Amino acid sequence: MNESYQAIDTQQLLEESERFFDRTSTDYDPSSGADLLQKAAHQGSLTALEKIADCFYYGIGRPENDEVARNLYEQVYAATESNQSACQLGKIYGFGWGISPDFEKAKDFLVKAWKNECFAAAGILGDICLHIAEQTNDIERMTEGMRWVQRGVLRGDEYSTYRMAICYAMSLYGIQENKKRAYDLLMRVCDYPRALAYLVSSNGLGISDDVTYAELIEKATALAEAKGEASLYRALGRAYEGETRLKQSYEQSLDWYKKAWELGDKDTAFNIGVNYAHGWCGYPTDYVEAEAWLLKSAEQGSEAAMASLGDLYKTSAHNSYPADMNGLRAAFEWYEKAYESSGKTWDAFNAGEIGVELEDPSLYPRVVRCLKIAAENDIQWAYLPLARLSIEGGPDVFDPSLAWETLKKANLNTDSQIEQGKIDYLTGCLYEMGAGVEANAEKAVSSYLSASAKGNAQAKEALTRFKKTAFGWKSCK
Repeated sequence: MNESYQAIDTQQLLEESERFFDRTSTDYDPSSGADLLQKAAHQGSLTALEKIADCFYYGIGRPENDEVARNLYEQVYAATESNQSACQLGKIYGFGWGISPDFEKAKDFLVKAWKNECFAAAGILGDICLHIAEQTNDIERMTEGMRWVQRGVLRGDEYSTYRMAICYAMSLYGIQENKKRAYDLLMRVCDYPRALAYLVSSNGLGISDDVTYAELIEKATALAEAKGEASLYRALGRAYEGETRLKQSYEQSLDWYKKAWELGDKDTAFNIGVNYAHGWCGYPTDYVEAEAWLLKSAEQGSEAAMASLGDLYKTSAHNSYPADMNGLRAAFEWYEKAYESSGKTWDAFNAGEIGVELEDPSLYPRVVRCLKIAAENDIQWAYLPLARLSIEGGPDVFDPSLAWETLKKANLNTDSQIEQGKIDYLTGCLYEMGAGVEANAEKAVSSYLSASAKGNAQAKEALTRFKKTAFGWKSCK
């Protein structure tokens, strides 16, 4: 730390730190700001200690670390019962950030803050209840969540009002869609960045007139520039994509998106990337730019960006002849990463599908794992490739029981002659090998004949391995 700060008192340190956290300032340097806060905290300032906790919580000026933030907030709360620390602790315990979720502990912090006239606590507690309800289908918890959000609305909390508006706009949590009600709520708190951003990106919900919408755009631009508000820059980027009354302009959209990205908006890189990848919203199709932006988003942990990279590499690989195997391998890796990040079944299926196409036995254990996940979640296109690998994929994945189980599912979920031919062929393989059943040439041939009649070339080849005798079919091997 600069020696000139050594003799500054606590209040001066707090005031001086503020300019380092101002994103619109040429002095913006959150690390230096956090250093000043750290010194003020060492001098006994609980205000500075709480701000340092914010630095760790949001990853501004200090590495993001929920555990460190929680410990600091708890120190501040124990000494002051600060509403700010109570709300932050409520979020940490409620959502399980850096710790196992503890709803009762979260609720205790937030109810105390609410009783201490911190009305923002209502929206936070409502969000936690709704999050739990989404995970557990708990109707009572959902009702409790909506009740807390409503309390926040009645007491003028901006976030609660915004949250309720979204429920009306999108018909969430049992609330009937009512765009007019949503619009009225959003306009009530239109100085709140998230509400203003939604009004801008949603074309004023189709309700505001041209003059009002122009005023919203002007307000969003001014507030974004004055406060360095990334969500507003992102909303302005979306507003120029062509879905609002503004004239579509990918150049203006890109300019706003880049400003949002520079301010740490993680979603923006994904928006730019997919627009370039598909030529959406007036953007030129440009795989190089798409890759660069999607990689930035994926590095920030975006599952959607990881899956989109899988799409991008797959499309690019299939655009060459023969297919680019390196591109397909990259697609497989990104789809698999997307699944590991999100647990989404379709990411696993896409990885498995590409893995089959690669025909690389070293990947088969991972490919089978992905296809099993898809099959267990009733993605029927996973059944046949999974059955085939379980039979023909080599010793690392050979699993007759899995093959039989999967073929049964496939048989129940297809009326395609081609697919049925593949099922019959693989069934013949199992009978021929005696895999999971006693070897039976008669049943093997019967299955191969059925598959051959449906046009399966492999079954026709397999029939050459048998001959008809007076005692029935016999293997020639």
